[in-house]
Amino acid sequence: MAQFKINILEQHVEKLVAGLVGLLFLYVLLSFVAGTPNKVEVAGQMVTPGSIDEAVRGTAERVLQTIQDAKHPGVEVPDYTAQLTERIRGPYSQNKLPLIIARAVSFGLPVPVVQGPREAGRVVLAKINAPDKPEATLGRMSGFFPPRRIDYGDELTEAEVQLMELDGPTDRPWVTVAARFDLRAQEKNFSDSDYQTNKWRVLPVEVVLQRQPRLENGEWGAWEEVDEYSEYYMPAPPALIVEDEGPEGFAVPEEQRDQLIKWKEMLEENAIFIGRPPMPDPAYRTRWQPPLQGKLSDLYPDEFSPPKEVTSGAKAPRISPVKQAQKDLEQAQKLFTEDKLAEALALADKVIKNPKLPRRSKYKTQAQELREQILKRQRELEKQEIIKESTGDEATEPPLTEEIFFAHDTSGEPGTIYRYRQRLRVYNEYAMITTRLKNPQDATVVILEGEWSEPSEPVRFPPMQLVYATSARVDKNEARFDIYKWLKGEWVKSNFTTAIGEEIGEIRKVPHSQQKGNMEVDFSTDLVLVDINPTRAFVPVRYDRAGTPQVGEQEETVSAICTTPTGMLKEFILAAAKLDPIKRDIEKEMDEMKKSRKPAAPPETPREDRPPPGGAGGTGGGGGGGGRGRG
Repeated sequence: MAQFKINILEQHVEKLVAGLVGLLFLYVLLSFVAGTPNKVEVAGQMVTPGSIDEAVRGTAERVLQTIQDAKHPGVEVPDYTAQLTERIRGPYSQNKLPLIIARAVSFGLPVPVVQGPREAGRVVLAKINAPDKPEATLGRMSGFFPPRRIDYGDELTEAEVQLMELDGPTDRPWVTVAARFDLRAQEKNFSDSDYQTNKWRVLPVEVVLQRQPRLENGEWGAWEEVDEYSEYYMPAPPALIVEDEGPEGFAVPEEQRDQLIKWKEMLEENAIFIGRPPMPDPAYRTRWQPPLQGKLSDLYPDEFSPPKEVTSGAKAPRISPVKQAQKDLEQAQKLFTEDKLAEALALADKVIKNPKLPRRSKYKTQAQELREQILKRQRELEKQEIIKESTGDEATEPPLTEEIFFAHDTSGEPGTIYRYRQRLRVYNEYAMITTRLKNPQDATVVILEGEWSEPSEPVRFPPMQLVYATSARVDKNEARFDIYKWLKGEWVKSNFTTAIGEEIGEIRKVPHSQQKGNMEVDFSTDLVLVDINPTRAFVPVRYDRAGTPQVGEQEETVSAICTTPTGMLKEFILAAAKLDPIKRDIEKEMDEMKKSRKPAAPPETPREDRPPPGGAGGTGGGGGGGGRGRG
């Protein structure tokens, strides 16, 4: 049988075909699965179908930006007016009349631009700074506290006036907390927030006050809101919404705009009474002593002028309401002519809100007319300031660098130690204005909340009644207490001997300058004596004339232990009562009151057979020394 020879190609043809098929399959896989064979040219670039939209959008945006940024090169137009006039008035012209032709100006056709997104403003709401560290004054006063009203121009009803006169003056302790507000620092905040200069105004809506009580363990408790005393309160502003009006932008509905404008007008008219509320007129010679009075005396000169012939607790000289109103109006008119508008406005409002004048008094009508003139003048001055700012003219008077705001606390717990902090709630000058705000919804914010100040120094809320243990009988289980009570402008006092288990204090009749004979006074304390400690260790602390404390050696004394209605124990140390400076001042004040009530006795003419006082053989015990011992 014949043998055939097979060459190498024939031997490996199957492998070669399989390899070619594999390469072809790999090419098809890469071309039609992993890659996309279809590409389109967009703006000179080859892009795949998945990138066409993005490429077209990018090209369109670049074209649109180019159109928007394009500037017309301008066309130089010859002065056709001069040429035509020259030809008419030329040597061959018969017409010598002047010809007035408007000068031609260059112009360019507007470039159509596709409506893009609305451009937002740049203004953001500014931060309202904290006032400086507050300062406080405190005291007690007897006055007529009228009910709160929405507007200081509102008249008290006849029933309210009669009720006030029937109830008589009210005794209240008070703490006034005042703080300076840095206007220049606040204006920097306005500038940093892109405010227009005519919006750099701090218009107070409320002076917010909080107090922090000191607990019995010496720590500070939680901050609590103070219901500040004021004859005026602002109603809540209207709630605003912002409507989207499409391409035209955002806007506040017209009805809400009108409501807010009326609310703001009332706020502006009464801003001085919101930021610096006056206290009521005292019924007796008791004075409200404000902090930072160097500034406040310019605003309320009548309130802060020191009284003449001050006698603690003495009744103020009486003046009829009509004469007082006439005097206040004359002073207000004088201040108005001198452009001292804040002081004039304060006096005019004092006449308007005087409850002792008839409702239709001519003085109230004149005061209301003067008030409108003052407010009109204030608006004129504000406009002049705005014009000066816009024209770059310098103001004739240096601008204020700070302002003072204060509030009154008449609701604290007498005898409790507090510290206070203050902040401002300020009107948002961009309320309703959506076009300049970066966030149009900020136009619905009517009131901006300020930052809290740092706490004031601790003050003790003035107590209206003080209790001191002055002696004790351990063998009889009883102690003696002196109780002082502040009533109608002066202190009255009575002492009580109380046994263990009995309540301290009761109703007693004591002398008072406002009544002939004795006045019935309630000295009840709600304290019950429960124990007497005859061996109480005590370290005395005395103060020298410079106010420096001098600590003495430990000694042993007696204390009376009482319980309060809430079950708390309260200790009265006898030795501490002798060193208490408040008790000493009250006693001194009461002595002065006794001298003012009783005329000094005429000096006694010594008899010839009687030795002079303090002389040899006298019974005065060394003259003045004996007298002091008897006192």
